[in-house]
Amino acid sequence: MRRVTIYLPEDVYAEVEAAKKWGWNSRSEMLRELVASCLSEWRKGAQRRRLAIGYQEMGELNCQLAEEAMIQDSCTLDEYEEYIAGKY
Repeated sequence: MRRVTIYLPEDVYAEVEAAKKWGWNSRSEMLRELVASCLSEWRKGAQRRRLAIGYQEMGELNCQLAEEAMIQDSCTLDEYEEYIAGKY
């Protein structure tokens, strides 16, 4: 384990000092758990942001592919309806 020194605003420090009331055995234990939790949430958010950017970047291509598929589907549907009607 590594030792780290941080500076906290007075109001945050007062909350850290109350750590024993919240069930932690020490300030260090509380800060380790909270930092780990915060980093985990930050990583999840970073992944969501990367996914959102990817969806935005691929949006135009996805629309083009969907339009091409719809055109192909409508041609197929028209041919199928003509076949059923006996015109094919």
